Amino acid sequence: MNPTLPSLFTGAARAVICLAFAVAAQALAAQTVVLVQDTFTLNGTTRIEGSSLAGTSPEQQTGSGVWKTGTGSASGRFSAEGTIIGYQSGSTIYPVEMRIAIARPTAVTTVSASIVNATSDWLAVGFLSSDTSSSQAWFGSSDSILWVMIRPSGGWTLFKNGTTTTLASGTVSGFSATASYTLGISYDPATQMARAFLSDGTTETSLFSANDGWFATGLDADTSITATGFRIHPRNDGASVVGASSVDNFLVTTAAIPEPRSAALILGGLTLLGLAAGRLARR
Repeated sequence: MNPTLPSLFTGAARAVICLAFAVAAQALAAQTVVLVQDTFTLNGTTRIEGSSLAGTSPEQQTGSGVWKTGTGSASGRFSAEGTIIGYQSGSTIYPVEMRIAIARPTAVTTVSASIVNATSDWLAVGFLSSDTSSSQAWFGSSDSILWVMIRPSGGWTLFKNGTTTTLASGTVSGFSATASYTLGISYDPATQMARAFLSDGTTETSLFSANDGWFATGLDADTSITATGFRIHPRNDGASVVGASSVDNFLVTTAAIPEPRSAALILGGLTLLGLAAGRLARR
């Protein structure tokens, strides 16, 4: 009969160590940080029905940016429902392009917005080189770095550097132009990979099906992204109806990874805890 070897740790010691490792794992894991969030809720003063989004600050941000309008486009207007809609003067419906500055991404960063795409030509969200724009605005080769657009038909396209490069395209099955969806794109500056997605509130679907939705963008590692934004682009046949298409719940998040010094302190503490528990178990 083989002798039973004593356990290295007592049950209590093992429980303490397991709890400590669980807490440490959570601390070491990347946390989601909100860079910009705006639900466009009316406030009765600076945000009222019909007022301009340009010049106002988002409801939450880590920086101090204000919403700005791209060259050749108009500022979005607040609707009675607290969404951003297009702008019309006389019989002319102007494209709406809004930008907000962010810090240059150092980890996976995602921009998304709730959209209703009823009568516009297309709606888009994306990463930009600046919160101000050149004469080419959204379409400039050095202006909109990485962006995704979707049409009322459900047809979508991923572009790089304005419209100079089409990275991918397709059609969303069962897309309803009058329903609300969340359209978004994530970018990983470490790998220059991106993922575009669409959510109906229940299911999130990667627009690019291979490789878990991630695709190579071909962007340079030193590509300077310093802003995000959205665009509501009207039809050129006069069929757009202001207010039928809208943007809401604009959100920019990033993954904050603990600094090396913090990680080292946590791991060092776990090592000391393990040694102490071992000594207690051998007494």
